[in-house]
Amino acid sequence: ELVQAVARKNAVICNRVMLDTGLRSGLYDPKQPFTVRYDMFKSREALTEDGQLSIAAQRFLEEIPQQYRVKPTDIKKEMEGLAHQISKPFHNLHDSLDAGLYVGGDTVTISLLVALLQQELLLSGPINVVDERGRFAYLIVDGHVGTASGINK
Repeated sequence: ELVQAVARKNAVICNRVMLDTGLRSGLYDPKQPFTVRYDMFKSREALTEDGQLSIAAQRFLEEIPQQYRVKPTDIKKEMEGLAHQISKPFHNLHDSLDAGLYVGGDTVTISLLVALLQQELLLSGPINVVDERGRFAYLIVDGHVGTASGINK
C-alpha cells in the first residue's frame, strides 16, 4: 500500500514488490520464504517439466517489442538467480517517466514473470516496464504487452 501511495506522485521501480505481492496470493503460502514461492511459481507457470519455457511464457516473449526480445535460453538462465538479483536497488529511472509502478531494468525476465502472474489473476492493473537505461519500454496489461490504447495481441 505504501508503494502504491508513493507511485501516485512518483515513478517507482518495484521488481521485488510486484513478484512478492503476486506470490503472496492464491496458490502460494505467504508464510513460505519468497525464494520457495518463487521456485514453485517458476516451475508451475514459467517452465515445463523438461525445463523449457512454458507456452504462455513463449507467447509473451513474442509480444515484446523487437528491440527488447531475448533468447529463451537467456530467460531460463536469468530465472535461476532472479530471486536474489531483484532485491538489488535500481536507481536509473529516467526523469521523464510519469508517476506509476514500474518493473524492469537490465532484464526482460521480470516483465515475463509479472505478465504470468497477471495471467493467473495474481496481480492486476497495468504495469509499466523500463529498459536498462530506465526509459519506458512497454506496458503489461492483463498479462500481455499493451499500449495506452489497448493490448497488442
